[in-house]
Amino acid sequence: MRQSMSSLISALAIVAILVLHSVDASTVEATCKAAAESDKHVINEFCVQELSKHTLTAPVQMPGVWPSALQTKAGTDDKTLDVLLQCQAAYTDVEYSFSRARNEISLRNYAEGKEAVGIATKLVKSCEGRFAKAKVQSPVAAHNWYSEQIATICMAITNLIK
Repeated sequence: MRQSMSSLISALAIVAILVLHSVDASTVEATCKAAAESDKHVINEFCVQELSKHTLTAPVQMPGVWPSALQTKAGTDDKTLDVLLQCQAAYTDVEYSFSRARNEISLRNYAEGKEAVGIATKLVKSCEGRFAKAKVQSPVAAHNWYSEQIATICMAITNLIK
């Protein structure tokens, strides 16, 4: 899972850098403000905080939420474990979609990049819904919230590209 979060944040950073040029903004703050104004689900302060942390060349260090959740298998009931495994599979697809988005946007194939970001965003948002549907408490709610926020920011910034 650490790798999928790296892909997600890397895609966000690339999208943000491209948008900085395309919306004539010179700062992370301006890009996040524009994203927040275009999408009410974007938390401006969170966007600034996360984009300010990451560059295209800096390695992304994420807490191992998924590995630690999966290591607790012994104390996890079968329903919860089943949903965790479904979410893990979904995050594999998220990683692929964000990687594709990063590549397409880097090549300035914006329509394809936006499509890939949209797919990734839907997949990220589906994980918590799976726990709700199974009527079990999510042991990875914080990870899912963080991923949803990053995906939402990425989609909002991608939508700013003209």
